Amino acid sequence: MTLSKKSLKQRQRAFASRIPAAEKSDKTTLAGFDRGLGQVFPKGLDGLWSLQQEKTPRRFMGTSSPQFAPARASFVQLLIAIVLIWTLVALTGCSDSHDGTTEDLLNYKLPGDVDKTPGNASQSEFDEFSWQSFLALSAPSVGGQINADGDNTPQWRDWSSTTDLLNQVNPGPYGSRFYPEECKAVPDYEDYRVIDQVGKVDDSVEEATEAALSTSPVIDKNGNFLRYEILISPALYDQVVSNGWNVPGTIPTDEQTGPVMGDIIGNCGLASYTGGDPADKGCGFIQIKNAWMDLTDSSDEERAKYHIEELLVYTPAYRTSTTPQAATCELRTMGLVGQHIMHKTLTQPAWVYSTFEHVDNAPDCEGPSTTGGSQAGTPSDLCPETVQKDWNFYPMLCNDDADSSAIDGCPDDTPATNQCAHCNDTPNSNDPTATCMSDGDEWVGTGCIRPDSSTTDPPSACKEGTEPWCLDLDPAAVKGFSRLCRQVPVSEDETKGGYTSSARLNRVYHEAIAAAGNGNSVWANYELISTQWMTKDFAEDPAARKCLNVSRQVIQYQNGSAYVGLKPFIEPNPECLGGNQPVLGNTSMESYERSNCLGCHAKSTTGAGDFDTIFSNHASTDFMYWLKLEVPYSAGTDNP
Repeated sequence: MTLSKKSLKQRQRAFASRIPAAEKSDKTTLAGFDRGLGQVFPKGLDGLWSLQQEKTPRRFMGTSSPQFAPARASFVQLLIAIVLIWTLVALTGCSDSHDGTTEDLLNYKLPGDVDKTPGNASQSEFDEFSWQSFLALSAPSVGGQINADGDNTPQWRDWSSTTDLLNQVNPGPYGSRFYPEECKAVPDYEDYRVIDQVGKVDDSVEEATEAALSTSPVIDKNGNFLRYEILISPALYDQVVSNGWNVPGTIPTDEQTGPVMGDIIGNCGLASYTGGDPADKGCGFIQIKNAWMDLTDSSDEERAKYHIEELLVYTPAYRTSTTPQAATCELRTMGLVGQHIMHKTLTQPAWVYSTFEHVDNAPDCEGPSTTGGSQAGTPSDLCPETVQKDWNFYPMLCNDDADSSAIDGCPDDTPATNQCAHCNDTPNSNDPTATCMSDGDEWVGTGCIRPDSSTTDPPSACKEGTEPWCLDLDPAAVKGFSRLCRQVPVSEDETKGGYTSSARLNRVYHEAIAAAGNGNSVWANYELISTQWMTKDFAEDPAARKCLNVSRQVIQYQNGSAYVGLKPFIEPNPECLGGNQPVLGNTSMESYERSNCLGCHAKSTTGAGDFDTIFSNHASTDFMYWLKLEVPYSAGTDNP
């Protein structure tokens, strides 16, 4: 366990910054007051009082009184000022109301919950909840504010990742880090976080994967693999450690004959809690999943569009092409391209799912999936034929490809000149030694192997999602780059059948960020895709609402296969895209699948077994998939 000196200093600064933040709020109010007076008195308050000394000749009571009579305009201005003072003083007492001003939109507001019962809430209220959460968590500290002129260090920078937590035998306080030996060779390594995941549910350190989900990598316009991390809020970290949920064996992973332990129940955020501190249990559990793109070799102009961090990028030995294979750890300049925020609240015990991504990630698809369905079927394969800019996951080099629309998983029908994968389909493996046996049962000769939770290495079937990848090599010459499009558009144009509520709020918040600064804030380059939540109210008595684990009420099993029985309410209208919704995907994370956040996380029960009986002999991890996925594989290696 290691808690760096820099992390400790950052916490001290974060705590100390809360008082200046309040003072800043007061100064902002006074500045607004002074600007208001400026409409009447160009010289401000000093100008107001100096007007009383003006010696303006005029007729007063029938005589000329040049020495003592103020100008008539001065008297009128004084009356206006008095009215303005009382008006502004009254308005400062309404800090919780939304008046649409730039200061109000950008003020620190990390909500504990949406203050509405589920049946009375609207999509726009949850999208507002998402934007407030994104800006607050992106602020440098509790009570702080994002940099409206550029970039800043977000408060989640000091949170621990799931890898940090699960690789410590005796975890320290939140913010503690785990460093592989290779990373300790980097100068000042304690100043940086380690990222190791190559897929959304893949963990390179713990070698954990989930066969039911796509673990295929995204290969960006520069030919680099995206990397991922899961960060957990201080309140969540402390609860996990306190209950020992991070210790293998505490949560049973094998099928049980009796109820060994009850379901995990996380802390719910409260609408009444306004402190905005993720370390307070009143804020509720929060998880953040980040997707990062390597910008080390990019220009300063390109970097200026992203939130940037220097991160230690770890590659395990089994994913390198060298002989002998050896793990590596490099300090790289990484840009944030996607973020999921999960927040457990009292009215949304199945969690609120907010997803943001960079505006340059991918274009919209030109139509919906041809197979329809809320969870079944393939993603849309209707990418634009050509693009006019280098999207992060659809570069212009793809314009020269022929026949790129079919999703079939077969590389044989891809012309030898194609550099990009089929639309929303997995790229070809870049392992030059990997060969699939003619019967399709096994990869042979692989230099780079990929972990698989159900088989020995290499995986026993050459199916999509099991391909080996060498993270130290360039993309495959044929079908090597990702070619992605957003399956549901984010647009205020209702005829497109997309996420209209989030599109409207994106415009409002982007304009507010621009108005507050010089137009160069990186945070204006991120957009909310949408927010997933449930209209179902699980409280038997809303007046005595309790924090619950509602997994058993959300997911239903039938005929041996899982499906979500209670559908969350999100836009767009299900009829608009020719298939039942919800579909909520982030191109940086749900890149090759039609996704439903709740449909996946509701299945986070320990162990495996018959779907029809899984809840009767396993424990639910309360929608926290990483507890199901990573704890059984955690190394538990102490890191002094």
